[in-house]
Amino acid sequence: MIMRSIGGPPGLRGHMVLPSRLQAWTPALVTVHGISRNAGSHARAFASAAATEGWLIVAPQFDARGFRGYQRLAGSGPGPGRVRADLALDALLERVADATGVDTRRFMLFGFSGGAQFAHRYAMLQPGRVSALVLGAAGWYTFPCQRLRFPHGLRCPPGGGACIEPGPALSIPTLVMVGTRDLQRDAALNCSPCIDARQGRNRLERARRWVDAMRRAAQERGIGAHFELRLMADCGHSFECCVERGDMHRASVAFLAARAGCRADVADPLAARAGCRTDVADPLAA
Repeated sequence: MIMRSIGGPPGLRGHMVLPSRLQAWTPALVTVHGISRNAGSHARAFASAAATEGWLIVAPQFDARGFRGYQRLAGSGPGPGRVRADLALDALLERVADATGVDTRRFMLFGFSGGAQFAHRYAMLQPGRVSALVLGAAGWYTFPCQRLRFPHGLRCPPGGGACIEPGPALSIPTLVMVGTRDLQRDAALNCSPCIDARQGRNRLERARRWVDAMRRAAQERGIGAHFELRLMADCGHSFECCVERGDMHRASVAFLAARAGCRADVADPLAARAGCRTDVADPLAA
């Protein structure tokens, strides 16, 4: 298991944790930090998955000045030359592919706090790239509502177009994790009256409402979606606490391995990349 740094477009760099064996079909997990920008902590927390699952771990670090609003996919720099945060991640992953030989066009995605905001919005804009998704304690959410403007809803998304069609994103297996003590209305939480009214007054209430909304939207469209909410006992809004006390990283890896089906030791590389793993028990059946 080796940890390396990799440069990306201006304002973005990354940490990589490499498994002992790299192949074109090695599964990749991208883990996105919150506003504390602790990408190194994310890489270390998920490093064991590089060894046990044979995954490539990528932890992007968005610069505080260049990507101040990365949670909403806001771009870097002023004027028309700015690069959206999701497209900057795409560029970083191209460099990861060049450096490792791993196909990074499709990957598992995890985010905590502001990183969870980024992750679910990325998945809504680019659902074809995300095989499975885990969100840890997002401050607020983009709802599957085509009447509300992005990032509150799906109307007028970045990059143009009238609306995002939610169907593809609704098909992504998604786990949402929040601590039972994550109830504070702290300085990092968006406490605007419209968010409070639509989504709730704390991260736990907002997670419940978003999961319910995504399930309803999938049911209305006849999509067999998987959206799951798990509570981490006695955890507040701290990545370190959720890892140490809530076992968030291990629960995330188990969910992603089962739902994305990503395993580097699958004999057929096309099956591995497509998510065809058959030796993992369904965690919901346990």
